[in-house]
Amino acid sequence: MRIHFTNSGTKISFLPRQVAESIPFSSDKILREILNYFALQVNSKEAQVIRDEIGGCEEPNMEGEEKLCATSLESLIDFSVERLGQNVRVLSTDAGNKQEYTVSAKATMIGDHKAAVCHKMRYPYAVHYAM
Repeated sequence: MRIHFTNSGTKISFLPRQVAESIPFSSDKILREILNYFALQVNSKEAQVIRDEIGGCEEPNMEGEEKLCATSLESLIDFSVERLGQNVRVLSTDAGNKQEYTVSAKATMIGDHKAAVCHKMRYPYAVHYAM
């Protein structure tokens, strides 16, 4: 099976918490506030992406799941420290050029590590889905 990991190539920075918290981020604010804020047309592809991403953030948690759509680096750090404590290590991966991957039946981590994982969401500014 071929799996394609895409790299958007777009470098988007986190906003400071104070700025991020001043921008609406909920489905009931999409039409009037969010789309106006970013000057997007209601029926545009970008508006649909915003609807989809916010909708995913508002889905109910699965049993035992903790999640957050972090709109600032500070909120992502707070979420991680709350789950993992003060002694944390940050690891990052980035999908490179097109290459072959082998997916095995079972992957294990060395040691007994707790982790908070996140991925970048498609949004006009940096938002990460963390769990």
